[in-house]
Amino acid sequence: MKKKMKPIFKGNSFVLVLVTIQFIGSLILGNTIGAKMTTGQLLVFSQVAFLLVPTAIYFIITKKPIKETLKLNKLYITDIICLIAIGILCYPIAGLCANISSIFFENNVQAVVNQLQGISFATLIGIMALTPAICEEIVMRGVVLSEYKYKNTFKAAVMNGIIFGLMHLSGQQFLYAAVLGFLFAYIVRITGSLFSTMIVHFVFNGFNMTVSYMATKFQGDAMVEAVPMTANTFLSAIITLSIMSTISGFIIWLLVRYMKKKRERLNLNIVSQDENEEENFSDEVWELKKETMVDLPFILLVIFNIVFIKLFQ
Repeated sequence: MKKKMKPIFKGNSFVLVLVTIQFIGSLILGNTIGAKMTTGQLLVFSQVAFLLVPTAIYFIITKKPIKETLKLNKLYITDIICLIAIGILCYPIAGLCANISSIFFENNVQAVVNQLQGISFATLIGIMALTPAICEEIVMRGVVLSEYKYKNTFKAAVMNGIIFGLMHLSGQQFLYAAVLGFLFAYIVRITGSLFSTMIVHFVFNGFNMTVSYMATKFQGDAMVEAVPMTANTFLSAIITLSIMSTISGFIIWLLVRYMKKKRERLNLNIVSQDENEEENFSDEVWELKKETMVDLPFILLVIFNIVFIKLFQ
């Protein structure tokens, strides 16, 4: 009998394939049709071609049920209100992480945003908020997280966050992507719905782009460049963001806790492996629960990131 590939190995391998495709694809695009595209068109094309298309192929090959794998389940109105608030509250947390990362890496995200100047606000939101909220969530909190179903919520969320950070292939973006990835994965496990983090992701990116867009308008459509900060100014920013992040983090914890408690009161059957009855596990499931998360594909993904950042950033 042919031995089946273990789920975590499959999920990590899938991300490694995606990152490889993105790297090779970006090299090919740079010398072909990509050279004729605007920055906005290139960003959307990359998300669709390098994330959605491989995901479609994944489902064709694995024959896994799409709705169950992606957790396309309904949300309550109160959930949506909480999730919108969480998306906004993530802003200072991401800002703190970005500032810490800026000590070691150059901020190349603002350079991309600068290249999008001149487009309408709606188009900017579509490119930088809606597209990644759909494409990245389908891949990371849909496909990849589903392969960690035999791991408890915390462990699965930690690994999902780290992998999400690695998938960005950016030293500057790794820390905040990993932190937000952890939160997003945890929320999906709690709500049992991928729509939850599509909302949070969209609101966070949308809020971020709105702040950037308004800042540009106030400066008379001039290019927004990073202004060098003195050590005192930088330290002051870190302290301020740390305080704001602590407050935001506490409120986020309360909102997530509220959504979880609500489901417990309603006795909803949300999959959370750390809460399942252990005596119901078969020998096969016990073996899958023991599967290592730091496997060969994950190690190769880390090495790929280190080499890429060293050579290209």
